[in-house]
Amino acid sequence: MRRIISYCLRCLIAPVAFTESSTSLKNMKLKNKLLFTLLLGLFVPLAVFAQGNTNVNSDAKQIQGAWRLIYQQSQGNKLPDEKTAEMFHGQITFDGNNKMHYTVELPGFDFEFSYKLDTSRQPKWIDMSLINTPKNGNNVTKLLGIYQLGENTLDICYGITNRPIAFSADAGSDNVLIRLKR
Repeated sequence: MRRIISYCLRCLIAPVAFTESSTSLKNMKLKNKLLFTLLLGLFVPLAVFAQGNTNVNSDAKQIQGAWRLIYQQSQGNKLPDEKTAEMFHGQITFDGNNKMHYTVELPGFDFEFSYKLDTSRQPKWIDMSLINTPKNGNNVTKLLGIYQLGENTLDICYGITNRPIAFSADAGSDNVLIRLKR
């Protein structure tokens, strides 16, 4: 791609040495400008798309591994709060196969999700499908969320009915906010 852009730039800038009329020279420069514009219009979106895929891959790699639960908030209440989450060793583990495992040392609190990241959105999106729980077996429940990945922190906010637009789970909303730390 760099070669093509470099060639197009040379066509625009390089002096053309031939002895035809100035009208032919103007036509050639116009054709070169048109070629450059067309190629630029084709390759810039491809470069942006490739960059977007890099972000997805980067986030997918950074998100992998075990994350300690700091708290979970729903309806304005933290449940579990910071002390309870620490006491019951709340944890979410992301593996390389787009699966996450959410556990707390309480009977029946063992959930398995599949997930998909979309870094092209702001805030970034995470779609999660609850695929296995102790109570409902393999019934799939889809949750639409947003996420924010920091150096050692991860916030996930998902809605029961709609995708959240902010990292908030105040009273009256159906959002759930999960704060995690490495």
